[in-house]
Amino acid sequence: MCDFIDKSLIGLGFDNEVFQLLRIAGAYIKPLPCHRPTTLELYHAISILRKNYGLI
Repeated sequence: MCDFIDKSLIGLGFDNEVFQLLRIAGAYIKPLPCHRPTTLELYHAISILRKNYGLI
């Protein structure tokens, strides 16, 4: 996953947040729509991430 992150962001204290967002995004690029999470599941995943890391 490090290949997908701007190298200037690595090591600034946001690595966990960036990796979590990449995992969420990765779930939505599966070839078959039936294997992708729903929009509601996306909302919940991002909400949990936001609460865990105190993001906006």
